[in-house]
Amino acid sequence: MEENELIEKIKWLNDPNGGNISMSLLAGVDDVFINLPQNKELKDAFKLSKYRENGWKWHQLVRVVLEPPETKQYMYDRLLSLILKHRRSYEAYFEIKNDVGVFRIPNPLADLNKLEILYMQYFAIYKKIVDEIHFDYPRIEYYGPGIRGKIDWTKTLTKSPMEFPLAFSASVRKREFDTPENILLVLCAEWMRRESIRLLHTQFLEPLTDYKIQLLKGVVQKTRDILQRFPLPSVLNASRKYWDLSHNDTRIKNLEDETRRRINQNLVRNPTYSLLLNWIEEFRQLNMSSISEKTPSRHIIEPIENLDTIYEIWIFMEFVEFLFEKGLLVDFQLGNDPHCKFEFNGHIVIFWYEKEFAAGGPNAWIQRHKPDFTAMIDNEIIAIFDAKNYSKSSSISETRDKMLAYMTNLDANFGALIYPNHPKNWMILIGVRELKL
Repeated sequence: MEENELIEKIKWLNDPNGGNISMSLLAGVDDVFINLPQNKELKDAFKLSKYRENGWKWHQLVRVVLEPPETKQYMYDRLLSLILKHRRSYEAYFEIKNDVGVFRIPNPLADLNKLEILYMQYFAIYKKIVDEIHFDYPRIEYYGPGIRGKIDWTKTLTKSPMEFPLAFSASVRKREFDTPENILLVLCAEWMRRESIRLLHTQFLEPLTDYKIQLLKGVVQKTRDILQRFPLPSVLNASRKYWDLSHNDTRIKNLEDETRRRINQNLVRNPTYSLLLNWIEEFRQLNMSSISEKTPSRHIIEPIENLDTIYEIWIFMEFVEFLFEKGLLVDFQLGNDPHCKFEFNGHIVIFWYEKEFAAGGPNAWIQRHKPDFTAMIDNEIIAIFDAKNYSKSSSISETRDKMLAYMTNLDANFGALIYPNHPKNWMILIGVRELKL
């Protein structure tokens, strides 16, 4: 039985129209189900799989296979929104390296469907603006034989002092469409076209899927049509000097600032231009310009092995959000060593994600350990936390033993396990006294 067949078999066993076996039985304590004599073929397939080789228990595999897709998507969406909110630059991201590959959060290449969503939003904005496009109506000075606008008789007679004037000085209003907001409207289409073409010509280490290739080709064609059919040539021509600039260039930011000022002063009254400014910020967050041939193309939620990793990072980011909301957050860093700092009782506490402690080092005694979360003051470990995305039917004894090993090896006085589906009162569950700081 191949690994993909093993996965499908687990799904079939749980399917009401298949085996109709509940998840609590399939993933029961001590893996009773897999050890039943009639399930020998299933057990053998699991023992030969990469999951068993990587130390997985049967109940862990069942849990991640049967996790509802909407639950996984919610965790990822919430995690992504928190990273985008708190990261210090558009280039900052979580990088995860494990047995199934390298993954980044956020990853504009893996989240390429976001580009499609942004294009659809842009096209709706584009139509509303073009249907009611803003233009300036300034007065310009005119001097000529025709009578236009409001004649300035003083200037006219000064230029023809001895005879009846055959030319007239006047103030004439003229429509001007090449305003900052309209230039930005064109630039947005050019950004999507340019970045999509670049990605199509990039030789990625992990080739793009057919879906992503067709998505990019579609964006190229649609944005090209907009640029070729734009109804105001003067705006298109005025925008061209910005086409080769990065969308983070100061000159682009100046256009945005000027547009924002004009909106605030009611010089631009079409509210859709405000939506355009919001759209530009969302496009910046996608950060397509950071994509290179080394950027991993797979989405972190694709391999089932990453479910627990997503859960752990989500918990970490929720803690960052909690500190921020309470006004306690001092610093937050992504990159190679994700961590945050906060002040508590006059001390600066560093809260690390997956900080590794080498055996024989200043903190670890006899074994290398890398807890999910570690709280430290200076070089002293004050608390260790381990997050487990277990179901209600899962045994906690194994993870409890793991936490005790952490605490012993790292000389920590406090350890806590984070579960989504267990009661808050652990004394009822495990019959021990509550630990207090």
